Amino acid sequence: GNNLGTRGFIAFELEGFDGCDTANQRHYLKYWKDKLGDYILADVTPGMITDYRNQLIGTKNRYGREIGPTTANRYTTALGHVFTVALNQWEWIDQNPV
Repeated sequence: GNNLGTRGFIAFELEGFDGCDTANQRHYLKYWKDKLGDYILADVTPGMITDYRNQLIGTKNRYGREIGPTTANRYTTALGHVFTVALNQWEWIDQNPV
């Protein structure tokens, strides 16, 4: 594994994001960078991700609307992509916690 912090790897992935949903993806990943950025990739657990995802539900998004489970799952999906890259392309972790 690699000791690259989650913050650094998410930031690296943010730079490489493309596609039609870029603004939302960036917003989702910035949330995770704030929440998980102090951990190295290998130390992020499924329980941590679930806890932070659940904390989103019922909060207000940047447009003042309440975040529901479907939107919270979109946040998790964006994070899952980052960990898939870390696992499959870079081989920096042994398993995807998402």
